[in-house]
Amino acid sequence: MKKEGLIQGYKLIVDATLISVTITYPNDVKVLEIVRDYLPKEILDAKKTFDPDGGVRTYRRTAEKVFRYF
Repeated sequence: MKKEGLIQGYKLIVDATLISVTITYPNDVKVLEIVRDYLPKEILDAKKTFDPDGGVRTYRRTAEKVFRYF
């Protein structure tokens, strides 16, 4: 491949299939916590975009209490 000019001798090719990665599975409690924290923020951002003076109830505190007992 060097003779054909496809690769140069000073480059390193790394195969990323052997690198270990921590995968968060959908049944993991951490995913539930991320979603519980993410959704109210996105709802409030959308509210600020469409109706800055209106109010929105997200039940953020109630959801946190339920999650803590989960």
